[in-house]
Amino acid sequence: MKLNKFYSVFSCLLIAVLLISCQDDGKGLLDKEKSSDITEDMVFTNAQYTYYFLNGIYQRLNSGFFVFGEAGYLGNAVDEGLHKASWDNAEKMALCSWNETGYPINYNPWSKNYQGIRAVNRFMAEIDNVPNSDEPVMNDAIRVRMKAEARFLRAMFHYELLKFYGGIPIQDKVLTAADEEELKKPRSTFDETVDFICKEALLAEKDLPHSDEYDTSDFGRITKGACYALISRVRLMAASPLYNDPQQPEDTPFHGKYSADKWRLAAEAARDFIQKTRGYELHQSTNPARYGDYEDFFIRRYSPEVILSYQSANDDPYLGRISLNGQLFGYGAGHQNVNNFPMLNAVADYEVVKIENNNIVSSHYIGMEKLKDLYDTNSIDSESGFDPQNPYLNRDPRFYQSIYYNQSPWPARNGKIFEIWTLEGGTMAQSGLHEIHRANAAFTFPYFYIRKFTDAWADQQGWNNKRPNVTNNFPIFRYAEILLNYAEAVNQAFDNPDATPPGYPMSARDAVNLVRRRAKFPPLDIVAAKWPPGMPKNVAGQSLPDLPPGLSKTDMNERIVRERRIELYQEEHRYWDLNRWKKREPFTAYGQTIVKKKNGTFVFNYTEIMERKWYDKFYFFPILVSEKEKVPAWEQAPGW
Repeated sequence: MKLNKFYSVFSCLLIAVLLISCQDDGKGLLDKEKSSDITEDMVFTNAQYTYYFLNGIYQRLNSGFFVFGEAGYLGNAVDEGLHKASWDNAEKMALCSWNETGYPINYNPWSKNYQGIRAVNRFMAEIDNVPNSDEPVMNDAIRVRMKAEARFLRAMFHYELLKFYGGIPIQDKVLTAADEEELKKPRSTFDETVDFICKEALLAEKDLPHSDEYDTSDFGRITKGACYALISRVRLMAASPLYNDPQQPEDTPFHGKYSADKWRLAAEAARDFIQKTRGYELHQSTNPARYGDYEDFFIRRYSPEVILSYQSANDDPYLGRISLNGQLFGYGAGHQNVNNFPMLNAVADYEVVKIENNNIVSSHYIGMEKLKDLYDTNSIDSESGFDPQNPYLNRDPRFYQSIYYNQSPWPARNGKIFEIWTLEGGTMAQSGLHEIHRANAAFTFPYFYIRKFTDAWADQQGWNNKRPNVTNNFPIFRYAEILLNYAEAVNQAFDNPDATPPGYPMSARDAVNLVRRRAKFPPLDIVAAKWPPGMPKNVAGQSLPDLPPGLSKTDMNERIVRERRIELYQEEHRYWDLNRWKKREPFTAYGQTIVKKKNGTFVFNYTEIMERKWYDKFYFFPILVSEKEKVPAWEQAPGW
């Protein structure tokens, strides 16, 4: 074996990290300027360069949003969204048509995260040698904090590897080409990797501040909360069926030693976040006259709900460009620039609320199978009153804050309405007032656009025309996830959704209800022409109903599954949730169809768009052949 060939994977790391966009300390983490003239020898002799180096490591965190090519959400690989065209890499994921010679996503998780780990190891080995400084401040206390930040980042990179590959070779020190035995060691087991990540996060937590102890200029740095959030996610993952299977009880790289007690560990981890951190709460709208609580969170840089986010630059219109129709965005007719469409399978899962005497009295799940049946039988749902020919009436408040649909206005653009229909007796080219139609047969078109992450009041008009001050930070951890983690783990560990276990702050049902109560119909102070059609005005300020008491453990778990699907839509949770729950299977992806009749009314139905495939070997990414050839001791994932 040519060990130097293996080591070359990491050989350019230090230079690569330093060539990443950097920042001046205290100017807002990750809002960086280029600093390409720093040499490796200079880094740890100067406090400013040391800050550059650590901030460069931060940039290796998952930045989300763009996984396929430059403009595809990871949820397009599962049942959240549809990609634009057959040449999109999301289709390879959807059809399981890729192999161990190359990945269908736009980065290599193996090399990216090991490069990050390698950088952390070098940083931790050298930080104590950095001389004191007054500007930027460098002293013993700062070194301790920065070392803890780096330790957390190392744990985070190991977690990223774990979710893609399972147990992996753990690296916690600087290695050179001379460390042959260490470099070619086999993969650690799943439990060993989990325990390493959690231990590292706890060690980091001891030397990190609470979120409210940082200056505002340091917003975005690692906190105690980030450490506990990581542990919560990893422990929940480790307790889940894919990795904690009584039929596979041994500890291997691909699943841990079976123990029902892992659910208790996951419950304790979520409890620890709630009890041992401070400063976090569910986001409330900063401008309730325009935005609901839920949508407002995703267009704000700062929020008490943020635990850790990857901070994007200000005034970046890219999310609007890939989510909105070309003409509405400012690119001309057609939707050739849109790469992401909500799938009807996901839209069907937003609950319907029942309103009596200006009060929400209940909510009801429809789902894709019932929706199909209602269309096939031309029926109205007897329980909820849901009419499939008026499908956007009285839905979960988060629906209106996440999805653009037929007749939705764009508040920022007077007169612009999402006209998404096909004219009766006409062709697709005659569809819609603003030519929102399928450009050619290769494009998918489910009759929805994504509103979540985009600012409905931002008048975006093209790439270089109007660039509003819209910040779309990718939420790596947020408080709503912790509440849902808590609910799932407590429900599974203690078998009673309504009971608060001794030493715990709430029941599983209580935790879900906190998330649902934040899902409110906003009291928007806008003209009727800008009001989302179907969203009820007479219940403004009212939330989704609480989950009912008396649910069984199984029923409660299904409610949590559905709540995660809606609350965390297109935030890169659904893909990994379906994996850990071992719920991946072939399915049909559906879209809406809308025909506009000559009398101006609409006829709704559903259509099959594509058959999604699944094979169990895709639960894990394979180590690429080019990497595995370097170290044969690395066991390949099952089935590859």
